Amino acid sequence: VPVGGVQTDIYGFETDINWSADIRGVVNVATVDFLRRENSVNFFVTAGYGLVNYSATRNPAGGGGEEFVYKYGDGGVDDNKTQPYVPIGAGVKFRVSDRVSFNLGYTVHFVDTDDFNGLPDELKNYTKDKFAYGYGGLEFSLGSSAKPSLDWVNPLALMYDELKDPSLRQEVEALKNRVANVEKSIEDLKKDSDGDGVSDQFDKCPGTPAGTAVDGSGCPLPKAPEPVAASSVTGFETIQFEFNSSVLKTEAYPTLDKLSSVLRENGGKVTANGYASSEGTAAYNVKLSKDRANSVKTYLVNSGVSASQVVTKGNGEANPIASNDTEEGRIQNRRVETTRN
Repeated sequence: VPVGGVQTDIYGFETDINWSADIRGVVNVATVDFLRRENSVNFFVTAGYGLVNYSATRNPAGGGGEEFVYKYGDGGVDDNKTQPYVPIGAGVKFRVSDRVSFNLGYTVHFVDTDDFNGLPDELKNYTKDKFAYGYGGLEFSLGSSAKPSLDWVNPLALMYDELKDPSLRQEVEALKNRVANVEKSIEDLKKDSDGDGVSDQFDKCPGTPAGTAVDGSGCPLPKAPEPVAASSVTGFETIQFEFNSSVLKTEAYPTLDKLSSVLRENGGKVTANGYASSEGTAAYNVKLSKDRANSVKTYLVNSGVSASQVVTKGNGEANPIASNDTEEGRIQNRRVETTRN
């Protein structure tokens, strides 16, 4: 491809492009259309990077004299030279069919050199050279015919079609139903018919009368025993415990304080017999009843009683004082009894 011209009133030049290769990106700038689903005209811009191999020939202006082939390289030994360049272009394409378009464009090539025109050093202005050309031709899009060419796809129309797709609507409706089911399940979990603060799903005693104090399972709490009058406390009253617990209740303190006073003032020994209700295994209940007796002993020792004055025994489920078939009876059986030795 020859390009040339008159640089001064002395020299002309002609540059032959032996070969060039580049990679370009294309940006379509007119595919979005708010008024029409499809366009027949599209504008585009291109940019890329490549290499060009060229040779330049100088000749005197006006056609007289001999031509001079410009020499490149150190010492001027090469007729050809390869340099990088950047092609920048713009154009318009006209739709012929889904896969064919007619293109018109113009591209400027910015070459990374100042000797593309073959001028001698004394005539160079030391700016990068460039060359340009216009073109026209047919463009064929390759690929599967089942997919549309991106050159003519209107994103707005594509989005509209997807939103109108019946299968998408079905998926949305199915999602709404799933959300509704989840919301119903949450409401069921929150439902508390008897208003005791425990939801129906976890309420083991539904229909509790309003105002009744309940435990975590929704069952009424046992009524606290009436406090023993200080004047009638002997120190040998039965000491009650919560279910599966060996922790002393605060209402047991007056009894234990009285027992501690009796032992410290009068001496002697006592036996703390621990018991359990029938829940759990026999072996576990023996251990639990022993722990309850030890809790009594620990309290007495901490209050000044000698450890040798208190003997502890764990009797497990033995010797119940009430039926283990009812909660009221089981509450009474969770106890420690103290007796003089």
